[in-house]
Amino acid sequence: MKVYTVQSPPTAGGPDLADPQSVVVIKEGLSWPALLFPLPWLLYLHMWLALIAYVVIVVALSALGEFLGGPLPPLAVAAFHLLFALEANQLRRRGYERLGYRIVGIAMGDTLEEAEIRYFAGREATHQSPQEPPPASSPDPVQPPPAPPPTTTSDVIGLFPAPESSPR
Repeated sequence: MKVYTVQSPPTAGGPDLADPQSVVVIKEGLSWPALLFPLPWLLYLHMWLALIAYVVIVVALSALGEFLGGPLPPLAVAAFHLLFALEANQLRRRGYERLGYRIVGIAMGDTLEEAEIRYFAGREATHQSPQEPPPASSPDPVQPPPAPPPTTTSDVIGLFPAPESSPR
């Protein structure tokens, strides 16, 4: 199963009242589209600052490779592509944080759709409307838990006398 973070936009009523269409679910870990197609991926997600930084770094590494020659500069470019793909979803998450989105939950699932279903199903289960009575099988949340059964007092606890008893 994969782990996903759930981010919600700023709303007047709090993150629980956010429109489900505006909630963003982002996978943790490596982003395959960012590894295989970094420029289209950045353009599609409108990550303009990351796109500019990516192009500047790739051009600088390529220019350095032309200047130095040998097999090391292409390996540096390949390592940068891998590092970018590993951090791409974190860059996306931070971009949403700059827009005011907050992380409101974590979801797990084999696919993005499954994680979304699990998150929203859990959110519906924990946030029932006030008009609905609680389920009959659950205890009343206002009622205190039952008291433990009374214990018999004895002068001996195991091999030791009780603290309030006097030694013989």
